[in-house]
Amino acid sequence: MRAEFALIAAGFTKLAGYTGNGGKAVLINAGGTAQEAVTCTGTGNVVRATSPTLTTPLLGTPTSGTLTNCTGLPISAGVSGLGTGIATALAVNSGSAGAPVLFNGALGTPTSGVATNLTGTASGLTAGNVTTNANLTGHITSTGNAAVLGSFTAAQLNTAISDADIITTAASVTVAQGGTGRATSTTAYGLLAAGTTATGAHQTLAAGAATEILVGGGASALPVWTTATGTGAPVRAVAPVFTGGITTSTSITTPSTTFALLNETATTINAFGAATAINVGAATGTLTLNNPTISLPTLATRITGDMSNATDSNRPTYQSSTTNGMTILNIAPNGTSNISALNLYQKSSMVDSPIISMYTNVTVNTIDSTRNGTGTSLPLVLSIQGAEKCRIATDGTTTLGGTSALPALKVIPGGGNVNWVTITGSATNPTIGVSGGNLALAGAVNVSGAISGASYSGGAISGTTGTFSGAVTSTSSSFSTTLSANNLLASTTAPTVASGLGTSPTVTANGTAAFKVVVGTNPTNNGLITMPAATNGWVAKIQNLTAASSGRAEWVKQTSSSNTTLVTFSNFNATMGNVNFTAGDVLFISCIAF
Repeated sequence: MRAEFALIAAGFTKLAGYTGNGGKAVLINAGGTAQEAVTCTGTGNVVRATSPTLTTPLLGTPTSGTLTNCTGLPISAGVSGLGTGIATALAVNSGSAGAPVLFNGALGTPTSGVATNLTGTASGLTAGNVTTNANLTGHITSTGNAAVLGSFTAAQLNTAISDADIITTAASVTVAQGGTGRATSTTAYGLLAAGTTATGAHQTLAAGAATEILVGGGASALPVWTTATGTGAPVRAVAPVFTGGITTSTSITTPSTTFALLNETATTINAFGAATAINVGAATGTLTLNNPTISLPTLATRITGDMSNATDSNRPTYQSSTTNGMTILNIAPNGTSNISALNLYQKSSMVDSPIISMYTNVTVNTIDSTRNGTGTSLPLVLSIQGAEKCRIATDGTTTLGGTSALPALKVIPGGGNVNWVTITGSATNPTIGVSGGNLALAGAVNVSGAISGASYSGGAISGTTGTFSGAVTSTSSSFSTTLSANNLLASTTAPTVASGLGTSPTVTANGTAAFKVVVGTNPTNNGLITMPAATNGWVAKIQNLTAASSGRAEWVKQTSSSNTTLVTFSNFNATMGNVNFTAGDVLFISCIAF
C-alpha cells in the first residue's frame, strides 16, 4: 500500500509545506499536474455533488434553482415584488380586519366602501335611506318588518305606474280598470260572469244546488245550473275512474277502433244484471274471452245458435285457435268427483226423452242408450255413411253387418240355445276370421266351415273341416288340456327336462308348441324332455341359438320320435360327431304330437 502511495505521489508536485494551510482542502489542479490548498467555508463533512445534506448553510444568491420541495418560506420577508401592504394582508386570517378579499370570502365589516358595481340579492340591509333617483328594479321586501311604501294618493300611484290607469276613487272598479263594474254582489255565494258587453258590469249567477252542475248557456247567455246524475267528482274525458254503477238509457260509444271497457283492477265485475238479451260484437269477427274459467248460471242454462244450418260450415263449431292445430273437446269433473258425462236428448224440453249418454267413472267407460221420465230407450246403432253396420236392440240382441234377416253375426242372449253362437250367411260354408285376437265362447260351437284365428278358448267343438292357425284350448272334460284337430296334438302343459342338459337347466314355456330351454352346468351331448302323453309320439324341432350366434358349427337333431312322453335329441359338430352341449346354451324347441 505504501509503495502504491509512493507511485501516486511521484506524479504530483508536492506542496511546499503545510504551514499556513490549516483548515484547507488539498485538491488537484485543473491540469492534473500539481496539488493545491483550497480554503474551505463552514464546518463538518466534505460536500459531494449528489444529494448532500447541508446544516444551516448560507446560500447567498444562487444563479438558478427550483424550490418545489422547500418549506417554511416567510411571506413578510421571503417574497419580493409584492405591492405595499400585501405581505402584511396575507398574514391576516380571512374574514378578519385587514384580510384580503377572496372569492366567496366574508367581507366582515369594512370601514368604508362604494357599492357601485355590486350585484345579487342581499340577505339583509340595516336601516338607512335610499338616495334620490335610485333605480329599484325589483320588489322591495323586509326581513323584520312589513314592506311599507308610505302614504300615496291615487294620482301619485297613477303617475308612478306607467302601463295603465287602474286606480280609481269610485265606489266600484270599472271593467276597464280590471274590476267588475259593481260595488257589491247581489247574491251571497253567487258566481260572477262577464257582462253583456266587453266593458259592461259583471252579472251575478246564483249558487246552484248540490245536485247540479254548471253548463254553458251558449252565445249571449249566462251558464245554466243543470241537474246532475250520480255523485262524486266531475268526469273528464281521459281515464275517468267510476266508483259506482253507471246507468245509461241509450248506449256507450267510442270513436276509437280499440276500446277497453271496464279495463281496471277490479277482480269482480257485475254487468248486464237485468238484461234479458245481450248482443256482443258484430256479425263477423272474433270475440275473445281471456279468463281461463267461464261460469254459467246453475239453472236451465242454454247456449243456442243455428245448429241446423243447411251448410255445415255455417253452424256453430268448436275449433282450435292454434293454426293447423287439432281440436280436442275436454269434459272433466270438479274437485274430488270422478264422473264425467255427455248426454244427447231427443226432445228440446229434455223431459220424458230418449237419451244417448257417454260417461266415465272409476269402474267403467260407458255408452248408454237410456231415457228419463216416461221416455223410451232406443236401440244403439253404429253406421258408416248412413248405412247401419251394427245394432244393439234394447233386449241386448246384437246384429252386425246390417238389418237383413241373415246378419253376419247374431248373438241371442236368451231362449232355447243359450249356450250357442249361431253364425249364418249367404255362403254355404261361412268363415269366422279372428285377426290378432281371441275368440272366447262359454258354450258349444257348431262348426260347419273353417275356423282360423290367433286363438280359441271355449267349450266343445264339433266339426270335420276346422283348421287352427293359433293355439286352441278347451274346457270340456274330453279335452281338458289339449285340442285335437286333423290328428295333431298340442298341449298347454309345460314340458320339463328329464336328463342330459346338465345341472339346474331352466325351461320357459306355456305349452308344447314352442318353448325355451337354457342348458345347465356339466351337460352331456344329448337331452331328454318330458312331454304330455301323445297318441303316437312327438315331432320336435330344436335350434341352438347360442351356437348359431357365436359361430360354433353345431347342430341339434331329434334322435327318436316313437316315445309318447319323451323327446330325445343329441348335439352334433360339423363332422356329425357327438359333442357335449355348452353350459348356458339357449335352445328353442317346438313340438307337435301325432
